[in-house]
Amino acid sequence: MLKAIVLYANKYPKGYMVHLYSLENGRMTCVVNDTKSKKSGFKKSLLQPLSLVEITIEKKSNNTLPYIKESVPSFLYKDLPYNYKKNVIALFLASREKKKRDYVYLALFLVMLIAVQFGYL
Repeated sequence: MLKAIVLYANKYPKGYMVHLYSLENGRMTCVVNDTKSKKSGFKKSLLQPLSLVEITIEKKSNNTLPYIKESVPSFLYKDLPYNYKKNVIALFLASREKKKRDYVYLALFLVMLIAVQFGYL
């Protein structure tokens, strides 16, 4: 399983092109085929920007983008997608991260946004 943060997703005829920021590979792009089918291992709700997910990717050949075989959420947000102030801050930071080591910084920042709101910190 590969730990990743969803940056954004673009719809295309066969599914979605998902831009991720992963711990092992840094920034990467993957394809999700047909999220509507019950056999799909990827839920459409996990395509929201800044979702923390664990994914399994598979690459068919050297010329194609890897596709996401399955995914599970690694952390569920309570209000980040609905709180526009937090969402804007997090999206700004996500757009600026370029190195593999910055995944940990970004993931901790997203969790800290939630922890501060509920008085854990």
